[in-house]
Amino acid sequence: MKWKINDFKSACARRCAGVQAVLIYGPDAGQVDELTDQMAESIGIEQMNVSVVDAHDLKDRADQIFAEAFTPSLLGGRRLIIIRGASDSHATIISELCSHSSLDAFIIVASDNLKPKTSGGKLRPLFEDGTTFGAMACYFDDGGTLITVITEMLRELGITKIDSDAMTYMCQHLGEDRGMTRSYINKLSLYVNDTKHITLDSVEKCLGDSGVASMDEFVFGVASGHMMQMLNAMDRLLADGAVPVQMSRALTNHMKRLLTVVTSDAVAPMAVKQLRPAVFFKYENQMVNQARFWPASEIISMLDKLVQVEKKCKTTGMPGEIVIADFSLKMAIYAAKLNAKKRRG
Repeated sequence: MKWKINDFKSACARRCAGVQAVLIYGPDAGQVDELTDQMAESIGIEQMNVSVVDAHDLKDRADQIFAEAFTPSLLGGRRLIIIRGASDSHATIISELCSHSSLDAFIIVASDNLKPKTSGGKLRPLFEDGTTFGAMACYFDDGGTLITVITEMLRELGITKIDSDAMTYMCQHLGEDRGMTRSYINKLSLYVNDTKHITLDSVEKCLGDSGVASMDEFVFGVASGHMMQMLNAMDRLLADGAVPVQMSRALTNHMKRLLTVVTSDAVAPMAVKQLRPAVFFKYENQMVNQARFWPASEIISMLDKLVQVEKKCKTTGMPGEIVIADFSLKMAIYAAKLNAKKRRG
């Protein structure tokens, strides 16, 4: 079944009664993680009965995972198996697991962007067509949805007074990752704890010293070939405990948006203005310039390489910080060369 957010909330409220497995997927990695955690918490399964497995290990750990899924827990209660990083290549084994008549566990499958059935996708149709399965898409928050998300997050923290210019400023800058949005909102709520009033001044002060701003500095620095901007932002992110996979996904999201601009029928400045969520005004000129020297073919090639970067962060045993730093430096150097070549004409 295809779920919308209200269907998801309803399933959580019912503790997923009548549902065997759920797919949570989409380009907003932070939202995927957030909804996965919400669903796992709503079911109320003891931590000792929870197993988390990376999809890349599914084949090697198949016997163990299947045994856990089909065997009642010795500790009592239901089991929960969370499979992270799934793709269409894992559809067969996930189908065997979730559709098995002996299944005694609840399954949550978390993934990033997946192709629909009409484009040859295999994992989405499995969950969208199943009567006891659910599929929840997590796309970037933008426009009215972003206003709703920010308002609800602030309301949860006891803050309901938000100036309109402050909301506009946040909507221009946030939305590409739900986890980063929540982290920023939490920081903002602490900053205005005395007044419980969000003003443009408070938003600007918090945004200028947040992981959200550093991540933007990082991705725009890499894609523009601005070495010092990229290195300084990367140092801040890693010092603040940023996850390398999150940095890789932020680069991926940026290059996808850049591809949208490059392949648009509109001129670059107008195409950048049309992006949703909107590009923060501070970086509009950088993105317009990137669109002038990044060919679509090179962007697609870089997106393929970013898939491998994330895989290396997860599977090689090499520290993710080294993987992302090495790739980011090489990508920034390549961007600088593309820019120089374009200027030479």
